[in-house]
Amino acid sequence: MVASDHEWLPAGFERKQEVRLDRPNPIIPEAISAKLKSWWMEDRRGGSPHWDIASQCVVGAGPSERQGVLLVEAKAHWAEVEGAGDGKPPPGRGASDASRANHERIGSAIADANDGLRSMTSNGGWRLSRDRCYQLSNRFAWAWKLVDLGVPVILVYLGFLDATEMSDEGSPFADHGDWQHCVMSHARGLVPDEVWGQGHRADDGTSFIPRIVSVRQPLTAARITA
Repeated sequence: MVASDHEWLPAGFERKQEVRLDRPNPIIPEAISAKLKSWWMEDRRGGSPHWDIASQCVVGAGPSERQGVLLVEAKAHWAEVEGAGDGKPPPGRGASDASRANHERIGSAIADANDGLRSMTSNGGWRLSRDRCYQLSNRFAWAWKLVDLGVPVILVYLGFLDATEMSDEGSPFADHGDWQHCVMSHARGLVPDEVWGQGHRADDGTSFIPRIVSVRQPLTAARITA
């Protein structure tokens, strides 16, 4: 999935850092990483979303086949989703000017994503927000910006089913329907229900596909449902 010489990318159990696409990486061109950074941050020292999985992939088939990016947000129990319902905290009283500027820039970037997604999907129901369900909002915002920069994206919300080893932290997802209900309930009011599982195209033909996928991962085999 990733090259081991990039120290901020995952490389087995010894190095488990999550992926950040605004830094030079083997997944997207460096010029696009730089554009993502300047779009999201006023001050380049600020942070950016960390992805559970990011990988190159092929989007489309035949003459329409293009290299794209697979982005994955993974959860194992209900509490993980419920805990992601908060907005991004505003800078505190002693925050630096750079921190305040970054907070405002993120709000503007998410507003740009709403406008772009409404146009791309012909659906006015997008209400992504810096101040509500920030994690989900920034996932869709970054997926949209990659598409806006000409990179096809498949955005996957991945649920691990029957993760009973996590029961002390939250209720495991019983089946694909349980996981789908959890995601759509969490996203309702921000992401239109009808866009899930559909292929969408920007004006230049670049694809965006948001999907809800689940996997049951026993010790010996895996079965994926989508």
